[in-house]
Amino acid sequence: IAHGKGHNNNKKPNCYGVDLKYDMNNCGSCGNACPLSSYCNKGQCVCFKNQKLCNNTCVDTTHDKQNCGSCGNTCPSISTCKNGQCVCPKNKKLCDNTCVDTTCDQQNCGSCGNKCPDDSTCKRSVCTCNKGKTLCGDQCVNTITDKSNCGGCGIACTDSSICQNSNCTCPNNGTLCNSQCVDTTTDTSNCGKCGAACPDGLICLNSACACPNNGTLCNGQLCLDTQTDNLNCGSC
Repeated sequence: IAHGKGHNNNKKPNCYGVDLKYDMNNCGSCGNACPLSSYCNKGQCVCFKNQKLCNNTCVDTTHDKQNCGSCGNTCPSISTCKNGQCVCPKNKKLCDNTCVDTTCDQQNCGSCGNKCPDDSTCKRSVCTCNKGKTLCGDQCVNTITDKSNCGGCGIACTDSSICQNSNCTCPNNGTLCNSQCVDTTTDTSNCGKCGAACPDGLICLNSACACPNNGTLCNGQLCLDTQTDNLNCGSC
C-alpha cells in the first residue's frame, strides 16, 4: 500500500469540522487532496491494492510503462511492461533500456554490450571481420602480416622477426635460430647454421669458424701464427 501527501489546492481550505485522518480532500492537513484510486487513512493518502503512489499518482507498476516495476522506470517506446519488467517485442532484447536486435546490432552483437570492432559487422549474432581480416580477441587483424597473430590468433613473432605470408621470418636474409634472427655468416653461436658455435677465441667468417688477425686454425681449435710458431711453422 502506497502513501503520499496528495495535491495542494491554491484556494485557502475550510477544514472546520473535518476529520484530517480520513478526509480525501484534507488528508493529514487542510487542502491536501488525495489522488484518484486512493483513500485517506490516518492522515496518509493510500493507493488501492496492487497500486503504488508514483509522483502523486496511483499506478499499477506491474503494467505501467512509465513506472515499470518501480516509480520512474520508463520502458522503451516499442516495449511493454509485463509483471513489472520491460519486455521487448519478439526477436528484440533489452540492452541498456533500448530494444535491439542482437543478431545484427554492432554495439550488442549476440549479447548486450558485446561491441564489434570498427572494421567488422554483426552477422547472425557474430562479429565478422571484413574480407582479408580475422577476429583475434576484440580486433580484426591480417594474419598474413600481423606480428602478434602470424598465421593465426595468438601466434606472436619475436621482436627481431617479421610476419610474412603468415610465417615468422627474418628480414635482410637472416635466419631464425631459437626465436632470434641471426646472421649465420658472422654469428659465432650459429656459424653457418643454427646451433653451430665456434670455439672460444674464434670468429665466424663467411659461415665458417676462423681465426682473427689472419691466424691459422690448427686441429679445429687453436689459432696459431704459423709464421712464428716453432711447432707449426708454415703450416699446422
